[in-house]
Amino acid sequence: MFQFDPFIDTREVTYAWKVRHIYASPFRLGKALMLYNVSENLLQFSKNRVDKYSEDDLSIYSNRKYSFQLSYDEHVVDICWFGTPNVPKSVIATNQRIYIVDKNLGIL
Repeated sequence: MFQFDPFIDTREVTYAWKVRHIYASPFRLGKALMLYNVSENLLQFSKNRVDKYSEDDLSIYSNRKYSFQLSYDEHVVDICWFGTPNVPKSVIATNQRIYIVDKNLGIL
């Protein structure tokens, strides 16, 4: 499902926020990333999640439509994408709950 190869396409990106983990996503052939921003306890996509940005723009997309706010004492354990390429869904496992979310990180 993903065509992005992190061993071929490597680069250094500096973020203004503290990012604890970077997760793959099925968007833009796997080039769009999901970032766990621990400064705001928030899951956010890279800007290239949205078609109006370049595929190579890995900066954090600050639009709240494409983010997932965690409780103050909650942290992400793992994220797993499933479903069809047209209707992807994700399981977000935290230390307190398990969420099933849609492609825009809205809880189902």
